[in-house]
Amino acid sequence: MALTNVVMWTDKGWKSVTRDEAIRIFPDDKVSANSGIFMCRLCKKYVTLTAPGIYARCFKHSRGDIDKECDDRALSSPIQNFELHTFIPPMRIKIYNSQSYTLEIGFILPPDIKNNRGSIIIKNGNLSTSEFKYDISRLSYDTLTYLQLGSVPAEKYTIAVLESSLSLPPIVDGIKKIGALFDYYTRKKLPDDADVVVNHDYYFLTTKKLYVSSGIIANQICIMNGWYIYKIRAKVFNRSNADFFFNYGYLLTEKQASLTFLWPEYILSPYVIKHKADKINLYIQGDSIIPKIYPTGNILCCKYCDNDNGVAVTVECNARQQLLSAGRTKVLRYTYLWKDNLDTCIEPSIVRITDIKGIEVIAGENNRLPEKGILQITPQFDGYIEIVKDGWIIEKRRINANVISEIDRIQFGITINIYQGLECVWAVSYVRQKKLVSDNEEELLQQLQSAGGKMIPISHLFGVVVKKYNGYPLVQKWIYSQIRNGCISERAYKLIRGK
Repeated sequence: MALTNVVMWTDKGWKSVTRDEAIRIFPDDKVSANSGIFMCRLCKKYVTLTAPGIYARCFKHSRGDIDKECDDRALSSPIQNFELHTFIPPMRIKIYNSQSYTLEIGFILPPDIKNNRGSIIIKNGNLSTSEFKYDISRLSYDTLTYLQLGSVPAEKYTIAVLESSLSLPPIVDGIKKIGALFDYYTRKKLPDDADVVVNHDYYFLTTKKLYVSSGIIANQICIMNGWYIYKIRAKVFNRSNADFFFNYGYLLTEKQASLTFLWPEYILSPYVIKHKADKINLYIQGDSIIPKIYPTGNILCCKYCDNDNGVAVTVECNARQQLLSAGRTKVLRYTYLWKDNLDTCIEPSIVRITDIKGIEVIAGENNRLPEKGILQITPQFDGYIEIVKDGWIIEKRRINANVISEIDRIQFGITINIYQGLECVWAVSYVRQKKLVSDNEEELLQQLQSAGGKMIPISHLFGVVVKKYNGYPLVQKWIYSQIRNGCISERAYKLIRGK
């Protein structure tokens, strides 16, 4: 049987190769499967390029390797067996300790769903008695809502939607027994055929103990119900490491596949791009990545850039809602395109800040340090963290949308500001609890008003200390007046902060 989903090892890793490309490289000779040069992308077995002769040359399995599980059946192009007609719920892992974890599945309400009535039933394909039922009212239009799947993985999960027009696939892929990778920072499960980036950390969930070469770091961090979880990373890019990940269904690379929207203007939320244009332009990068659009019949113009494995795509937006996907043998990236009027108020940005136990931390002045001096930050949009100690900026760090970032070694005297664009969307200051200078408001106000010394600048963020003076309305009013002026005497500043 002629094959089409074939890859070839190059100095840049396993790359898709067509029959004609292979013939140009080996014009006169047969290339045996024993050479290890060509491999079937689907079943991960080496394949043969037949010799020149009466019959047209082609790729084929060795007789002993023909496997009914290999789905490649003379497809007309290297990437034809992925189609996406509906949203695929992403999965992620949540690890509590060395003996406990759970799996979660994420849902979002697409823009065309007008109400949130109904329910979702999820069944574990391996356990007939394991069933999870959730109300659709728990889902959101602009953020992913993750629902628990328990701690016993299944290779398949069935999904049923009751009393709702919400469209979901009836079956979603779960966790193969040989193993599945999760991004270490987002905790999301990687789809089959996804890119694994060198020097990036992942979780690996498997039923077997893991043994790796010196080029890969793997540390066991959890075991439960016969499943092992490892923190794993490829230190270098070479054939041995690439073969290790390829055998589990992943491509080792030095640069991850990406989907970037270029123009016109749009509003971005998880898995939804809102726009008001007749055309959208984007750039998809990655080896052998093919874009597709659903409903079919919409025009999709592509221009390939061979020097960086990229493709510039123009989508003709003929329908109000379309589903754009990109992949190889499996879907790797996907998002809704929703044509709408953008002249609307944008909801305030959501930033979730918790301690390591998942307890939410409130902005403002805090007299109690977080558990073990650690905060976990999950922003809705990209931005950066600014850490200030005693009035000096000691660190700035980028944060990415929907990716958990940790700040550790938090101590008194630290202020943490979170910015998105030019706006500070969240701030907290850790100060020691001290008794007010005076229990008499008039006496305290007089001390503040008469405090001299050098004038120092203050910003609106100084308003977080006002809560400390509840029950002192005159003092609070005076502090607000200094904030409006943009400066305050250094002595008054220290008096207010209790120094």
